[in-house]
Amino acid sequence: MFDDCAARLIHAVVDAFDLGDADAVAAEPMVGSTNRLWRLRTDRGDFVLKEFAYDSASRLPGRQRAAAFERKVYEAGTVLIPEPIPARVGEFVLALPGQPS
Repeated sequence: MFDDCAARLIHAVVDAFDLGDADAVAAEPMVGSTNRLWRLRTDRGDFVLKEFAYDSASRLPGRQRAAAFERKVYEAGTVLIPEPIPARVGEFVLALPGQPS
């Protein structure tokens, strides 16, 4: 399974983004990116979680602007991309308490 840190991260993300029952999520690591990726299966569907590698809190506003732009691209439908899902607070990228920043 996952180490305790990864399990806490997955649980926190599912809760923060309202992706379903955080206690019943199935998660598996994915490969192919410099960032850590997880495939999450919840009672609300399948999602991909991207954990940025080598990031800092000072980069958060730029990450949020980029993700908001990706959402606008998705909504325009001119480029086929996965749907960016906002967190309960409306942002697409969060620094979660207890996680490295």
